Amino acid sequence: MISPKDNLNAAPPARSACSSGDCRQQSGTASHALTRMLGPDCVKSAAGNDDTRDRRPAGVWKRVDHLNVTKNNYFLREKEIEIPVRVYWEDTDAGGIVYHASYLRFMERARSEWLRALGVDQVALRERERLQFAVVDMQVEWKRAARHDDLLQVTAELTQVRGASFQFLQRVLRGTELLLTATVRAAAIDADTLKPRRLPPDLARLFA
Repeated sequence: MISPKDNLNAAPPARSACSSGDCRQQSGTASHALTRMLGPDCVKSAAGNDDTRDRRPAGVWKRVDHLNVTKNNYFLREKEIEIPVRVYWEDTDAGGIVYHASYLRFMERARSEWLRALGVDQVALRERERLQFAVVDMQVEWKRAARHDDLLQVTAELTQVRGASFQFLQRVLRGTELLLTATVRAAAIDADTLKPRRLPPDLARLFA
């Protein structure tokens, strides 16, 4: 701990080795290098001079008709979300072909991000309302194989809402090539008894 007396006897802080003009020049050079590496939009965002809530950096976003909600590098169009998924070795068999069960995980991520994009906190829903979701029916048609290092697009579109369940149409694509289609029905269940429960009115209105 430094006493007030010690603080008075402390040496003054060292002055910068560069003059104000040199510092400005170095700062400008660093800013130029950062702009070259990250792009002007990212640099503006870091400086706090630009509102980037609805900006899409090149290479991450693509144009979507009727875009109305943006979350990170996912997007929600009306009742459909699409997320990018990169295929890793852990997703494939020994031949580098995506194992069939891996697609189920990819689709689960898309449905979870669909709920998140709507503002549904599944952890809070379980803890406060004792309500959670479970898949009760799934119909899957595999059309083409995905391979290691492919960049896939996985979609989830809400197509039906009932008293205690809701249904998605899901697709997995590689660019414009359709690899898989599925219909998935999830039910609302009591977190303690695991029995079906009707969707709370606020959730039913959100899904409608």
